[in-house]
Amino acid sequence: MDYDNIWRGAFLKAMPIVFRMTIVLLVGLTPLYIILKMTTKTELMHYRLQALLREHNFPDLEYLGERPSYKTGNDVPWYRIGAAEVPVDAITDLDSEEEMADEET
Repeated sequence: MDYDNIWRGAFLKAMPIVFRMTIVLLVGLTPLYIILKMTTKTELMHYRLQALLREHNFPDLEYLGERPSYKTGNDVPWYRIGAAEVPVDAITDLDSEEEMADEET
């Protein structure tokens, strides 16, 4: 009996099935990978600040680029807020402040 041909035939018949199973696993696991790779709090704050700069004119808010953070040592976006230069990972919250002129009228 020719065992080489038997094994070769079984291998060739199984390859398309293995290939399809691999594709199904990759396609099935991709959404899980996307869900698990969540955006960090620092990235969310950066996106919020970028949206504010894009939609409004704030003379006391300016994006300065990326530099090493004094908190983590990693390169993070820096902003000028008023006279202070601040890394985005040092900003904990954004609050809106209404002008007194709006309330008086």
